Amino acid sequence: MKLKNILFSLSFILIVLIANAQDFSSKNQLLKFKQFSLTEGLSQSSVLCILQDSKGFLWFGTRDGLNKYDGHTFTSYRYNYKDKNSISNSYIKCLLEDKNGSIWVGTNNGLNKYITQTDNFIRYKGSNIDGSLINNEIWSLAATKTAYIWIGTNEGLEKFNINTGKSKHIVDKTQISTKNQIRSLFVTSNNNLWICNRENITIYNDQKKQPLCCLFEVEKVGYMKAELEFRY
Repeated sequence: MKLKNILFSLSFILIVLIANAQDFSSKNQLLKFKQFSLTEGLSQSSVLCILQDSKGFLWFGTRDGLNKYDGHTFTSYRYNYKDKNSISNSYIKCLLEDKNGSIWVGTNNGLNKYITQTDNFIRYKGSNIDGSLINNEIWSLAATKTAYIWIGTNEGLEKFNINTGKSKHIVDKTQISTKNQIRSLFVTSNNNLWICNRENITIYNDQKKQPLCCLFEVEKVGYMKAELEFRY
């Protein structure tokens, strides 16, 4: 069974649990939804990520632009080759607010930090300079309680210092290229970083400096088995 099948199964189980937990009695009020589309000012109708920041703004990342919603109107941000302070790419894949309240935007071509005072962006992209990103295709971002954020790229994991703007590549010692194609990240309460790539799910603990070797493989019965084999 492939990873996408696992995620589908987990999603289905979650939906069932939520549904069973709901009280569908007549006393409950009907849920009401408000739709936002191009008519209301959204830059593009395919929304890939959503974030509500600490100030209450809603951020929507689409395939053609980043959108900030203040409760009344949308402000859209797109790449502009004439403006070095514009966002580095209009294809938005992930959003994150760090411990300082700064908004970080992962795109198809680079990482961006939103600057509130000037309403524009600082770009961080891969180059030959030491401390730059190893890859510009950013798929996922995860916050920590320290001065770092985790970046999942199409060529591996990055530990990014939000104060210095320097990035450190975390080497996967298994040396399997497809496992470096990270798609999702999540930090648990005990500071373990869960990493979902195109083949499996791995766990990394940066404090203990444990390498990427805790694999979750799919068994025929349809559940995940943890094989905890940390190598030092």
